[in-house]
Amino acid sequence: MGVAAVARINSAIEAPFSFENRGYALSASIGSAQFPDDSGDINALLEIADQRMYQAKRRYRPQPNPTAVTA
Repeated sequence: MGVAAVARINSAIEAPFSFENRGYALSASIGSAQFPDDSGDINALLEIADQRMYQAKRRYRPQPNPTAVTA
């Protein structure tokens, strides 16, 4: 899964929405690794994806969104 695919998934997840007259915003941290570009070994691919997920968590900690949907 490339960087563009991860960005599209995050955009879809992070889109504000409302439910029962309350506004919500979600976030996700995604790590990916590609075969064979990153590694040819499944265990190494999982480790790389895991490391990238934790890098994303540190880099993009969600901030309160004052423009979140409110009803």
